[in-house]
Amino acid sequence: GIGKKIGSCGEAAFTKTRVIVDNIDTHENWKPFLELTNKANLHACWSIPILCSKKNVLGTFAIYHQTPTTPLPEEREILDIAALVVSVAIEKQELEAKVTYAATHDELTGLYNRNYLNHAGEALLSISKRKQQPLALLFLDLNKFKRVNDNLGHKQGDILLKQVAEEIQSSIRPSDIAVRF
Repeated sequence: GIGKKIGSCGEAAFTKTRVIVDNIDTHENWKPFLELTNKANLHACWSIPILCSKKNVLGTFAIYHQTPTTPLPEEREILDIAALVVSVAIEKQELEAKVTYAATHDELTGLYNRNYLNHAGEALLSISKRKQQPLALLFLDLNKFKRVNDNLGHKQGDILLKQVAEEIQSSIRPSDIAVRF
């Protein structure tokens, strides 16, 4: 759990600060967990929160010891560096996922976009030819959609497109792809 006085990591995540417990056996944060820590032969825990650039908690990084011990200044620095490196790696991965999603999906409907269809279509055609299996492509056109935008406004047009996209997504198989062309 996360909260004040919940182990080392729970408090580190809650307070967004480093929590050094040099003796688990006597520290109040660890009283509820002593049976478990004694079984695992853990007697010290140094924990640091992993914070994103916006200072939100992504997780914690902890080092456990089998004997009560206090970190040296260089060990505290290693904790800080480890948390920073992990934070950068997590944010990089999240950013790459967002960029990939934006490059392959329609912003309004969440369906795949034309760019994705161009690439996936070539791959699917190649597989279809190689395995000599049929491939189907269905185009759906919303007739007179311009009238919706002109008469009811673009906001209502967007709502209609989202509803159609949701209906399509709920009607296709996992192996099918839906694209807003």
